[in-house]
Amino acid sequence: MEERKKQLLRYLVHTNGYVTTEKLAKELNVSEKTIRNDLKRLDVWLQSFLGAGIIRQPGMGVELRVSDEEREAILHHLDHAHETGPDTTLMDPFHRKIILLRILLEEERVFTLQQLSDRLYVSKATVSQDLTLVEQWLDRYGLRLIRKPNMGLRVEGDERSRRLAMAKFSQMPSKGSLGNNRLEPSHQDALIKQTIRKIERKSDLRFTDEAVERLTVHVAIALKRVKMGCRICLSSGEMARLQVKREYRLAEELAKDLEKTFAVTLPKDEIAYMAMHLLGAKWHYVPVHVDQLTHSLDRVDEESIQLSQKLIAKMEELTGLPLTRDRELLVGLSIHMQTAVHRIRHRLYVTNPILHDIKRSYRYMFETVLLAVSMMEFDMEGKVSEDEAGYLTMHFQAAWERLKKHHVHPKKVLLVCTTGVGTSQLMAARISRWFPSLTILGTTPVSRLKQSLELVRPDLLISTVPLTESSIPMVHVSPLLSERDRKNIQRAVMEEVSSTGSNRSGATVTLKTFIDPRMVWLDVDGEDRDQVIRLMAERLIEAGFAKEGFAESAWDREQISSTYIGGGVATPHGAVDLVIQSTVAVARLNKPMDWQGNPVFLVIMPCVNWQDKETAERVFADLVELSENPVRLHALRKADCVEQFLNEL
Repeated sequence: MEERKKQLLRYLVHTNGYVTTEKLAKELNVSEKTIRNDLKRLDVWLQSFLGAGIIRQPGMGVELRVSDEEREAILHHLDHAHETGPDTTLMDPFHRKIILLRILLEEERVFTLQQLSDRLYVSKATVSQDLTLVEQWLDRYGLRLIRKPNMGLRVEGDERSRRLAMAKFSQMPSKGSLGNNRLEPSHQDALIKQTIRKIERKSDLRFTDEAVERLTVHVAIALKRVKMGCRICLSSGEMARLQVKREYRLAEELAKDLEKTFAVTLPKDEIAYMAMHLLGAKWHYVPVHVDQLTHSLDRVDEESIQLSQKLIAKMEELTGLPLTRDRELLVGLSIHMQTAVHRIRHRLYVTNPILHDIKRSYRYMFETVLLAVSMMEFDMEGKVSEDEAGYLTMHFQAAWERLKKHHVHPKKVLLVCTTGVGTSQLMAARISRWFPSLTILGTTPVSRLKQSLELVRPDLLISTVPLTESSIPMVHVSPLLSERDRKNIQRAVMEEVSSTGSNRSGATVTLKTFIDPRMVWLDVDGEDRDQVIRLMAERLIEAGFAKEGFAESAWDREQISSTYIGGGVATPHGAVDLVIQSTVAVARLNKPMDWQGNPVFLVIMPCVNWQDKETAERVFADLVELSENPVRLHALRKADCVEQFLNEL
């Protein structure tokens, strides 16, 4: 924060009541315009820092309306911050919670709210609010936040859960610093990575770069925790299963090198724990020729192949795509499943760095994969995380792309020509030479166009005369087909192809066709995600669009993976088999709500049978387009009634 803004903020903290911008300008010896600009920036900072801001009253001036405790927090920040202020990440509520989690997880001690307040440069009230979401995150890992009266709070749970949570949150995006408490990328990390690569070279395994990075994080955490006296304890059965694996031998070699390098002793349980992570490390998959696909399965165990076959069959049932015929899908998925199944069973959560992009670009496939794996929890012996589901999605999306590539039907073209057979034959020959992928169905005069359309059903008309009433895409050309005509035909062909892909026009045509005005509610009050989701689902049930249980299934789905898609939009939805009649419900919230770390003002609940994959894909594409259109989102925020809201959609 600049020194001038600090002076302005300090003046506001010590001033009771309103003060005019004119007086502030005189105090700081700057213009009123500068003061107004500084106040805008301070207001944004205060909203992030305390959730409170600067009050403006026309004719009276501005006032910093905060509690005495919040005034103390601001002064503490101003007194202890360096010239550039504390870590700017602390101003971001989501990243501040991540840093709070790291402090609680990495330090074996009891904290008071005041101590955490001092560490984070925020008020105790803000820390208390942050802890609500922190508790939810910890609960996913089987950890508890224990509050001890007159003492403070600390995290309790088994060592494995703590380490998995530490690994997860250490990899989450944050520029925050924990000083000496954070595992910074260091010379230690480089040495760990070298040791892992050395072990890799001795074996026939080839880890992905991402897997090596993840192994490095887990090993670094293990070394730190062992030195603190916090050790892993595995059951005798788990130890026995791991010790017969080849990865255990590799873990022993890894442990020997680590002990020499870092002067630490690693007991057998820690070695087995490292073997567990080696089993779950992703392999690098080298694509092979189609003729060699069967040979590629020789390295994969039978259980992984069977699980992959079962998942593929389930996905084929849900999508209607002939996935079981795709041998490349089976090979790639089986290789992936061999390590994934170990991660799932041992709760070795991974962080998928491109999960956000996968969810936005391939939402239909992602949702279908989540549904399929939820039906296979018994076979997998564990729940599949959203990060893991993202990796599986890429395999099935690639299979779909291969199917589309091999099943694209050539565009059928009907020529409309009035100048005779010779001209029409020349046109057909030239168009075929220009565009060999087009299928020329024949030539028809205008007088027989209607009958010809009913008979051959073309995708495109190329006509030497203007056609004003045709429902089929049409290109008007000269009989001799100039270079300009060629470009016009090419443009029309490309538009036809792109129309089958994602919508980039900004329109939400498919989405709007499903929305029933009765299922649109503006200015909805809600305390949290659960309340809003259940409210919308219950109204869908009451209106006859969904069956009983839709609300519970929508909330269960939300627990697996946040349905936030960006732009202040979330898209919670229930199980397909509970849909009676397809529709889409919409709730605009009175004020933005925290949606697992993201502010949401618009909740769109699809209640649609996703077995129509083309429609489902278009609906999700529309939702993504909407979330990326700030102009339309702003208009939706300002709409006064449902009719205007739908017009702006």
